[in-house]
Amino acid sequence: MDIDNSGRGGGARRSVLHFAFTLAVVTYLDRVCISAAAPFIMRDLDLSVVQMSFVFSAFTLAYSIFEIPTGWMGDVIGPRRVLTRIVLWWSAFTTITAAARGFVSLMAIRFLFGAGEAGAFPNISRAFARWFPPVERGKANGILFLGSRLGGALAPGLALYIIRSVLGFSALAGGFFAGLPFLLAGGADLAGGWLTDRLAAAYGLRVARCGLGFLSFAGSAVLLFASTQAADRVIKAVFISLALASADLALSASWAVCLDVGRSYAGVVTGFMNTFGNLGGFLGPLVVGFAVGRWNSWTLPFYISSAVYALGALCWLLVDPHQKLD
Repeated sequence: MDIDNSGRGGGARRSVLHFAFTLAVVTYLDRVCISAAAPFIMRDLDLSVVQMSFVFSAFTLAYSIFEIPTGWMGDVIGPRRVLTRIVLWWSAFTTITAAARGFVSLMAIRFLFGAGEAGAFPNISRAFARWFPPVERGKANGILFLGSRLGGALAPGLALYIIRSVLGFSALAGGFFAGLPFLLAGGADLAGGWLTDRLAAAYGLRVARCGLGFLSFAGSAVLLFASTQAADRVIKAVFISLALASADLALSASWAVCLDVGRSYAGVVTGFMNTFGNLGGFLGPLVVGFAVGRWNSWTLPFYISSAVYALGALCWLLVDPHQKLD
């Protein structure tokens, strides 16, 4: 691995990190805004909850499908060229989304949107593998995903301000509680990045990656289950926010372990991880849509998510960060 450790490398690393942070903010701004606008889109285009769940899943499905080939492109031609294409693509489809005139056209636009945005994070991670040594990759990923959560936190408030929605909460409260999970998760991203690097230096990669991942996912499982037992909606929102933060505590470790094992194949390895992760994201809106549509239950999806996180915690114990793919 040809990591740049020269004196001028420090300035280049900061530039790479600043670019990655900004890219992550914008990525999640355009990705999350549609969630805040969903009730109004459903009203204007006469969409059901199930139809809107297919719209959400269309983006995630395409994002999943194209993660691996786009990550591979970054390994072959370099992440800079691939990221340039991604930025141009998502900028175009952010504008084109306003042209949707019904369920089919909106779903097609979101699918193409996801196809174009796929590969952003694997290619950023490919750049991190080039510029950052293993003991600094956790912090770099923590800053990267802080950007993504900051974008996600800003998006609902901005969208609600623009749309001016008498939701269940006031517009201000609705924007706050929609952004709260991302705010807490952003802090967890920074803390998790710092923690996985410190643990790696003190106890080795298995504790730093697998131990942290196990505890983070187990915490999410407990917190999501607790949210189903709370009667007050504010307490529910806090539990759900803490559950996302707990999961994000392991986010830097997740991406760092891909660099640990992937080395020169980091783009493909991170693409594989993000593909299968987003397949879960593809199924999530469908599960919610069908549960609400058929059983009028918003609780069942949280039980399922809690069980998935518990299974994920156990899977972390099977990961070997010392196994290289050279």
